[in-house]
Amino acid sequence: MRSAPLIQSNSGRAIRSVGDLLRPVSAELADLFDDAPIPAGLAFAINLDPPAWDPEDALIIPEGARLGLLAGPEVLRFDAIAPLQSLAKSAGMMVANTWGAKGVFNWADPHHMGTVGLQAGDFRLLNFHELDLVIAFGADPLESPDDAIGCEVLHIHPLQIEKLSIPQTTTGIDSLTKPPLFTAIADIAQPGYLSNQSPRHPARCVMDVKRSVPPGGIVVVEPGPLGLWFARTFPTEAPGTIIVPAWSKPGAAAAIGLISAIYGHHATVITSSRMDEVSAAIQEIGADLEAPLKIEEWGPKDIDLSVTESLIAVAGEVTAWRT
Repeated sequence: MRSAPLIQSNSGRAIRSVGDLLRPVSAELADLFDDAPIPAGLAFAINLDPPAWDPEDALIIPEGARLGLLAGPEVLRFDAIAPLQSLAKSAGMMVANTWGAKGVFNWADPHHMGTVGLQAGDFRLLNFHELDLVIAFGADPLESPDDAIGCEVLHIHPLQIEKLSIPQTTTGIDSLTKPPLFTAIADIAQPGYLSNQSPRHPARCVMDVKRSVPPGGIVVVEPGPLGLWFARTFPTEAPGTIIVPAWSKPGAAAAIGLISAIYGHHATVITSSRMDEVSAAIQEIGADLEAPLKIEEWGPKDIDLSVTESLIAVAGEVTAWRT
């Protein structure tokens, strides 16, 4: 099933929120999510047209600057992934991404620096505090507020990437050596992927879900402890395959999963037990529509969230989803 005809039937209203995408299915749900921004990963997955943008003059990067690169979710929204990858390769630099931009590089790509913005120590563990400048492409302040990054930030629209030229720099992190954040999280996640403990290690839960998703499927996880583990350790191979919204409200993951399913993607939604009323209502709507939507409720018997302390020991308190 695809929702393009549903959206066309409602074409008199601009698509600006999750609520607008739900309106053809349920006016009540649409009102609940009328103020909820559309995650860039969802917009990418369902080929939603990006908003209009007025071209700007190309920006000049100062010579000799100690430089870092950061990709935000709008890189997906404006489908600027190929230009970003080309820029990283030509400059010989790695790119960090916030969790809404997972998949701009394959997790195993040498130019992938790691996923940031989730915990207080993320940017310091990238050594960004040692830099003169971080270029942030399509950043979302909910995922990477400037004051968390640790140095001056230059914001560049994703559609400007093709015009950007990076001069020879002197930064100490312009090689392809993985930073402390990447290696520290890998030291937790990689043994966890293989763990047979019961209840399951969170990283094993992530890997089990990844292996169960059919081709073209999308995983959507509620913000909070579950979302932290998926945003942190889901080995993303392509954009638009894992979505953890940057905002939190009851039913958020289920609503995004329903939209994904209406657009023809198999959607696996991970929520905490007990399921909230909004998610339960969305599950019923999905069943009525015969949409490929699966909502899983996870409790203490399914996942050992006490292991989250290992992430906090490495990168500090969770700062995502505070607003």
